[in-house]
Amino acid sequence: MNCRTLRALARSSNYGETFQTINTGNTNYFFDVSFKNSLTGFIAGAYGTILKTTNKGLSWSASSTGTGRWFYSISFGDENTGFAASDYGNVYRTTNGGSNWTGYVTATSEYQYSLKAFDVNNVISFGNKGTIIKTSNAGINWTDYSSGFRNSLFAVDFINENYGWTCGAQGTVAHTINGGSNWTRIQAGAADDFLYQIDFINNSTGYCVGEYGKIYKSTNGDTTGIHCLLLTLQDIMRCNFSMKTLVGSAVILQDC
Repeated sequence: MNCRTLRALARSSNYGETFQTINTGNTNYFFDVSFKNSLTGFIAGAYGTILKTTNKGLSWSASSTGTGRWFYSISFGDENTGFAASDYGNVYRTTNGGSNWTGYVTATSEYQYSLKAFDVNNVISFGNKGTIIKTSNAGINWTDYSSGFRNSLFAVDFINENYGWTCGAQGTVAHTINGGSNWTRIQAGAADDFLYQIDFINNSTGYCVGEYGKIYKSTNGDTTGIHCLLLTLQDIMRCNFSMKTLVGSAVILQDC
């Protein structure tokens, strides 16, 4: 299941062979979808939209966020505690499985586009102008780790609590081996490339995707010396290479 800056949702139960359009009852833009188990998932979207399903995406209900902020990313640390990245540096938290959400001010006022909850206390978030912020006390306090970054960061992928990657504007990819406290920047694409998603299968093999169908591959934990493959002129917004699936702006699915 996937969505990105869309007002529609499609569901597949056969690894993308066929899709069923789902009526969520919500007409706002959707930016992220995340499942915390095989049944329960969430959609993050515009104007305070957080939707929840408990039946594999067949039906959805609205959560009470109490705000009109735009939510760009959502991640759960356990069955009950989850976090949602928002505009103007705000991050929201739920402790009751998504029924209610509380907003927290972070160490930045920049939009936050992607976050990862390692558990109920430790969360890392990425956003506009290269912001990287972390909390170790469930969002109450945040520390800025974005020194040296200027380009916006759109996606994050960690294979464990230490090894992680992020990607974003101007061909930016960065890698951490200590949970996000320090980052090594790698130039994956051209200076005008926008990279929207990154997915690592293990600590050496990974991919990042972006504008104009570009896919960059790493076989040594970064993307140095690896050129891209051009599959389509459509932007690729999401990827999951363990499932061999790409999702693009024209809802193009391709086998990799």
